[in-house]
Amino acid sequence: MNVIRLLFPAGWFYLLVSVINHGVNLLALLSFSAKRFKQKTALIHHGIEISYLKLYRDSLALSHVLNGHYQITKGKKVALIGRNSNEMAKSIFAVSGTGADLYLLHADAGEKQLHQYIREHAFDLVLYDSSVVNVNSGTSLELSVIEDLIVESDVNRENPHSAAGRIILLTGGTTGRPKKITHQPSIINFLPPFFTMIKRLKILNYKTAYIPTPLYHGYGFAILLLFIALGKKIVLGSRFDAQEACKLIRKYEVDFMPAVPLIIERLINEDAEALRSLCCIASGSSELKPHLAEEVLNRLGPVLYNLYGTSEAGLNLIATPDDLKYSSKTIGRAIPGTSIKVVGENQDEVLAGESGQILIKNKWSMKSADEWIKTGDIGYVDHNGYYFLYGRTDDMIVSGGINVYPQELTSMLEQHPSVLKSEVTGIADHEFGQRLAAWIILKQDAVLTDQELMEWLRKRVARYQMPKGIMIVEEFPYTPIGKVDRAALKKILS
Repeated sequence: MNVIRLLFPAGWFYLLVSVINHGVNLLALLSFSAKRFKQKTALIHHGIEISYLKLYRDSLALSHVLNGHYQITKGKKVALIGRNSNEMAKSIFAVSGTGADLYLLHADAGEKQLHQYIREHAFDLVLYDSSVVNVNSGTSLELSVIEDLIVESDVNRENPHSAAGRIILLTGGTTGRPKKITHQPSIINFLPPFFTMIKRLKILNYKTAYIPTPLYHGYGFAILLLFIALGKKIVLGSRFDAQEACKLIRKYEVDFMPAVPLIIERLINEDAEALRSLCCIASGSSELKPHLAEEVLNRLGPVLYNLYGTSEAGLNLIATPDDLKYSSKTIGRAIPGTSIKVVGENQDEVLAGESGQILIKNKWSMKSADEWIKTGDIGYVDHNGYYFLYGRTDDMIVSGGINVYPQELTSMLEQHPSVLKSEVTGIADHEFGQRLAAWIILKQDAVLTDQELMEWLRKRVARYQMPKGIMIVEEFPYTPIGKVDRAALKKILS
């Protein structure tokens, strides 16, 4: 009922007016929120607070500048490169308001790769943060001058009617070639996951969100839009620093935070007391290790949620604190509107408890509503409808003719009383073609050698699962979005 009251009747009226004025784009969403929440604080970044009304007016003014001075209209391509900031948020809404296609480029991809991507796509305009990359050729606009352009623009003139352009996110970006993930804004299609997140995560109860995850990544982007729609206060973090993040959470009494597991772990280790205001920590975008789920429960109480989704399929499963009490390894149960099946190598659906590739179908994915999306994740569903991950299809190696999944060895290593966490991947081997290799981090004050751990393993895993080598390290290398950088791990071993 609360959700219905939020949008009806006044809410739907404002939304309808916004859609008529701006087309079905993100600026329409912001217009809707500005009419409802006016002078409420929308964004805080580096201590600067802006209201919903100002955020809308600035975004609308910038949209006019892009349309009038740079001829950005429907069918044009605009790249946005930057870290979380008020200016980046305004740019997202402004570009969508023009009807152009918005490309969110990976700010940590490196200047060389960013320039290469700019050349390949021949963008009509590049909006960039000079602290990330300098764009000296083609049509470009530095984010730092946006405020001056907004002041000069006539915010009261009529806005051109623009249907929604596409939003293109890039997955990965630090290793290999980035993959384009395209989404077409659709209010109707996104209502099921929108309402499910509100209900299961109890989002209407929260006042302030802190977003440390990048807005150029799907997770941070989705949370921004969700909280803007609900009129909540949003604190933006740029480059993540655990000490600074703890200060922000304490200062603004943050009660909701989306984060990758790496961020959660570093915040807990930095200052768990500073996190006492948090009522909901929504973990996503990377595997949540059982030991971290248990530590959050022990130190902060039942505040941790585990969200599972993919760039292509969006959000599909949620594990609540009660679900994580059922099993700290689960990724939860399917949300309404999502169809999930687990299939074997012959693509036939397997029985509960049997592992296979997870396939997903829903209305809010980048695919057709009738098309199954192969997630690339190996997992299984138990008899109670809880899903579990087992590894990735591209993680599987063939060792001496036998299919081997790294996750089996990872799970066993983490059962050793001295091992805090482990990472396992395949490496080339002259005799067997491929073998597993392992990297582990020991618990504090634990003493263990790689040879002792090898002897412990011999009694517990099959011969083909034994690693070619084990390296004990103090920390894993991570990508900018918080996933273990396995390419960097292999370099350590070589």
